[in-house]
Amino acid sequence: EEAERLAREEELAAAALAATEAESAENADQVEPLASDIQFYAAAIRGRILPFWIRPTGTQRDLACIVGVQLLPSGDVVPDSVEILRPSGDPAYDRSVVAAIYKASPLPVPTGRLFDEVFRDFKFAFKP
Repeated sequence: EEAERLAREEELAAAALAATEAESAENADQVEPLASDIQFYAAAIRGRILPFWIRPTGTQRDLACIVGVQLLPSGDVVPDSVEILRPSGDPAYDRSVVAAIYKASPLPVPTGRLFDEVFRDFKFAFKP
């Protein structure tokens, strides 16, 4: 249930961000990033991290946490920038997620405005 709730929150946050950007675009006559672009890169980032993640022995299967990470335009993770914003309740699980993110660096990121507005300081739910 918690993982599903976190997934819904992430989807709502992405939709809210896309709606805000679309409204800004109308006001400024500029094309803003689409929610589908955000979802594409968010999925690519999760896909890049997952092979580096090792589930700690004895952890539950349905854990999830919210992670914040700062990225450089190259996709490299800024040293000491990964933080658990909403813990899973299992410190070993949370540490394993942080380690996997650093190991997966560089992460796939877009260029230009989409990177600057969304992915420079990226937050996402990690749930394998």
